[in-house]
Amino acid sequence: MVRTLNSADDSTHTALIRWDSSWPKWLSPADCAIVESYFSERFALPTETFSDFLFWKSAHAYGVIPKDAHAESLRSIKVHSAGMVILREVGQYLKPTTHALQIFGRLARRNVLELNKENLLELLENRILTLCPPVEPGYIILTYRQDILGCGLALPDRIVHQFPRWMVSALIAALQAFS
Repeated sequence: MVRTLNSADDSTHTALIRWDSSWPKWLSPADCAIVESYFSERFALPTETFSDFLFWKSAHAYGVIPKDAHAESLRSIKVHSAGMVILREVGQYLKPTTHALQIFGRLARRNVLELNKENLLELLENRILTLCPPVEPGYIILTYRQDILGCGLALPDRIVHQFPRWMVSALIAALQAFS
């Protein structure tokens, strides 16, 4: 049974949510350069790629939201999350997220590795693909048939995929279904 509320006094009282240091903070233009330069230097993304976005940082991640008439108003309120995470801090390194690469990676001109079906299956089944990649060591964009799959880690003699678990099983099933 649902109780009818007749006045403000009948409403459920809740405690205020304390502003916490782990909540996102909006970045200044100078701090935005960290994110922009990462994508520009690592993947040769055009510098204007993020010109229509606002940046935020939480404890170990960077994110974006599109600039629009209402986005600026978010700067004055305390939000728990907004937009999309595009980078995570992993130790002392920045790691791009799968979603960020799938959205912005089509503009990349460096550190992109196109896989054939055999290499992709080996990578998905073993998590590692043994080869000398024609890319710089570090995080790379992995593609198949020119579709961006996500992030890989290029080491001198192998590639290690950084795909979410759910994605690995879905890709294996799709590749097997279309063989």
